[in-house]
Amino acid sequence: MFIKKMITTMIILLFFVSTALAINLQELISQKYKELKDIYEVVKDVISEGANPKEVTKTSIQMGYEVCPVVKAAVDAKASSEQVIKGALEAGATPDVVTRCARDAGIDPKEIASILRREGLAGLGFTPAPAGPAPIHVGMPGGRGGGGMVSPYTF
Repeated sequence: MFIKKMITTMIILLFFVSTALAINLQELISQKYKELKDIYEVVKDVISEGANPKEVTKTSIQMGYEVCPVVKAAVDAKASSEQVIKGALEAGATPDVVTRCARDAGIDPKEIASILRREGLAGLGFTPAPAGPAPIHVGMPGGRGGGGMVSPYTF
């Protein structure tokens, strides 16, 4: 009983802490944007100050900033490609947009495809080929063939 209460309390506490962190990150991004007027510079600064690249990418996109400048800034700030791509996807960006922006930011297409595959998504241009052609079974018209002569010429 005590363990259940403790686990429940920790889950609730974790929820409030994560919500507070998200609000603080939004406030930080908003303040920096008022100063710098460029989301690219804001994202680079926030990540270089030690913020989680995945959360910065996710929060920036959820705040309404365009995906490509946010992804490019995060990559240029030496953030992990995987964290940047996952953050953009969690923010609601579609895989094709994330793929295009990640390629424009300089991430290797094979790495992008690998990350999307691990996430269970297919990126634009990186969809794996189907398993192979379906077998085709063709029977004789009218059912089972009976054999016999085809032409009366041999009579």
